[in-house]
Amino acid sequence: MDRDLEKEIKLEYQKINEKWLHLHFLISTGLVLLALILEIVIGRLLYLSGYIRIPITEYLLRALVLPTAFSLILISLAGFVLHRKRVAPIVKSYTVSLVLVAVCFIIFTVHTVFTALFYIFALPILLTAIYGRYRLSALTSVSSILALIISELFIRWDPYSSRITNDVIRLGNFLISIVTLLFFSLVSLIIIYFEKQKGQAGLHKEMERFHLLKRLEVDELTGLNNRMAFRNTITEMKMDGWKNSYTFVMIDLDNFKQINDTLGHVAGDKCLAEFGEILRRHCGEALPFRYGGDEFSLLFKNSSIEETLETCDRIRLEFNTLANAFAVPVPVSVSMGLAQYSRGMSPHDLIRNSDAALYQSKKSKNRITLYSKSFTDDDCKTTSSAILNDLISDQNSFDE
Repeated sequence: MDRDLEKEIKLEYQKINEKWLHLHFLISTGLVLLALILEIVIGRLLYLSGYIRIPITEYLLRALVLPTAFSLILISLAGFVLHRKRVAPIVKSYTVSLVLVAVCFIIFTVHTVFTALFYIFALPILLTAIYGRYRLSALTSVSSILALIISELFIRWDPYSSRITNDVIRLGNFLISIVTLLFFSLVSLIIIYFEKQKGQAGLHKEMERFHLLKRLEVDELTGLNNRMAFRNTITEMKMDGWKNSYTFVMIDLDNFKQINDTLGHVAGDKCLAEFGEILRRHCGEALPFRYGGDEFSLLFKNSSIEETLETCDRIRLEFNTLANAFAVPVPVSVSMGLAQYSRGMSPHDLIRNSDAALYQSKKSKNRITLYSKSFTDDDCKTTSSAILNDLISDQNSFDE
């Protein structure tokens, strides 16, 4: 159960990461489009001011066409990987993160004249912190810093620009940007650390809350689901609609009072606990409940009536063997009533039908009866079970 809950929580975390992954991709795409728009606007201003010293066709090719084409190719690659179902989520996150680094590299290389663009590499570093993966953030940080170094020291996209080693101010900005990116990388790793700590604390609290709720839904004597769990399950069954089929089994121990009166309540409790073990051992995927006293029930989901009857008969036969060990004047046995959930039926009707079937079994005891619409009015008298009485007293919990 703990593993199932932990798996469910991790699945929710994965869904959040998938949403962020798509947003991460959109940010990368938006950056390419923003760079294109700004290049058009700024390029026009530079052209009108006479700052552009190369032919306009060459400028458009270097500053607009080629960078945009390369960036769109990278974005297309990331989009292709992102929408491939067979690609693992971690591969997608690495691809989108590194593609954004490459896009930043292209934008910065083409526009090194703008000092502020040194810090564009901080964007891919910070965006990876959401994924909570140290290696991803570290790789993105190293890639961003290397991309900045390669662009400044080894590439001259604009042949008319001066070398960084000949420009003290530009060299100073470059060194400061390296230190700043290292700082951003450290901050990103610190964010991941504290997010992981917070996530683990949240998971621990969620597990504690889960165990507390489960303890409230467990019968102390038998370890079966109790009345609270039963009511919650019936409510879920109603909300389930017609996606699944259900069969409800109401169970009552015949002459159980003889054990308490003859052998004492300790023996009676032992009998109930052992019967609970029998139910757990044979019910399979069905949910077993102890509603109170010697009143039990089973809820089968997507089980054929034949399979359900076979399961109930195995339970009945094993309990008969168990009951023989209790020396009481009147034989103790088990009676069961089954009813199937049909269209338009309320949970109250389902339980009333199974109670009516149980009433038929109780007439001769040690029987299993399946509810039938052919029952006469006299046949449909009920055992006035605690389950049914509770539903009648609080029908609004289940019925509209």
